[in-house]
Amino acid sequence: MTIAALETLTTIDGAKARPYLLDALYNRDEEVVKAAMQLLFASGYMDWSREEREQLLSHPHWDVRLTFIRNLCETQGDGCRAELVQRLKKESEEPVRQAIQECLALMDSSEV
Repeated sequence: MTIAALETLTTIDGAKARPYLLDALYNRDEEVVKAAMQLLFASGYMDWSREEREQLLSHPHWDVRLTFIRNLCETQGDGCRAELVQRLKKESEEPVRQAIQECLALMDSSEV
């Protein structure tokens, strides 16, 4: 229900939905967090605060971290390199580690 409400509000008025989407990043349900994050990325949101970024990069559910890293890499490219290098040092889940390594490799190949 929460996800449907966020999607509907975003469709009706994306600007008014933003505070609710940002609040949903702290929801206990990882599916709500992922939906809010994806709606924010889809709306072109790029002003992730340090707190929001840290919350998502260190989220207890690996699939939230994975989703955030993939979207961050796609939208911010080299601008997130330092964060990803630091996250790679701490990350224990193989799918997340692989996504970080792929993103960093993509950044390296685009520098050539």
